[in-house]
Amino acid sequence: MLATSHLFWSAHARPSATRWWLLGAVAPDLPAIARAAALRARGSRLDDVCAQTYHRSPWREVQLSAHSVLAPLALAALRRRAARQLAAGWLGHLVIDALTHHDDAWPPLWPLSQRRWRSPLSYWQREHHARQLLAAELIAVIFAARRTHYPALGLLAAAATGYTLRGTLLDEQGPLGLAADPLARQRDLR
Repeated sequence: MLATSHLFWSAHARPSATRWWLLGAVAPDLPAIARAAALRARGSRLDDVCAQTYHRSPWREVQLSAHSVLAPLALAALRRRAARQLAAGWLGHLVIDALTHHDDAWPPLWPLSQRRWRSPLSYWQREHHARQLLAAELIAVIFAARRTHYPALGLLAAAATGYTLRGTLLDEQGPLGLAADPLARQRDLR
């Protein structure tokens, strides 16, 4: 799921969510967003940005750590309200990712285990129902945005989801120039 969708659905599902909860909802994706923005600002091609962000050390390990349940569980153990809120949003993000990633599924117990569960759905891979998933999400966001405390966030989520859906429908490579790379993922997790 897109970071904008993680943020919107967290805010919509829990209107009383604190800023820590909402930060947790996007926390696992923040390192990738920062890395990709820096690489794009330097003029890197999109396919190279994906490779450098997700498949090469040390950023690969940053992504694995951010998408492991161990990080938010450690935060929750701090027993501070802000830490628990951050951990709750983070865990919600990881649950949704587990349901919407196939070839790019994250090992939830990394570095203790490299085992992954591949969802039958993917938010970006056509061969794993990306078109249907994104179309359903776009419709849901449009309807939910009408009844939310965060209409601007709904508009942003709808725009990002619509753009990604357009990519699954029109682009040969797929949305945002992404292409499945299961061999690189397997190699990374050995």
